[in-house]
Amino acid sequence: MLKTKLSAEQIERESDGTVVVVDGYQRTPVAEWAKTLPAWMQKQPRPQGSGAPTGGASTGIPVGIKNPFSRDSFNLTEQSRLFKTDRDLYDRLKIAANS
Repeated sequence: MLKTKLSAEQIERESDGTVVVVDGYQRTPVAEWAKTLPAWMQKQPRPQGSGAPTGGASTGIPVGIKNPFSRDSFNLTEQSRLFKTDRDLYDRLKIAANS
């Protein structure tokens, strides 16, 4: 980021190890100089939370799919297809219909 906005001559290290931006006779620590950048260029804070979806308990069944094991949408052909192609979803749907 520094090299896109500054040339190599504008970045120096102080005797105490602090990196500064040199603009004429003014020497500004990089942290202070970065605050003058637009908000979209500044580092954003790390998101908080675990990343788990919010809301109620999830059964892990995709939205909009009919459960071929339930009484109202019972379908042996679809059960067979799921058994062959997606065993995990097959098991989740079967458990959801039985609970």
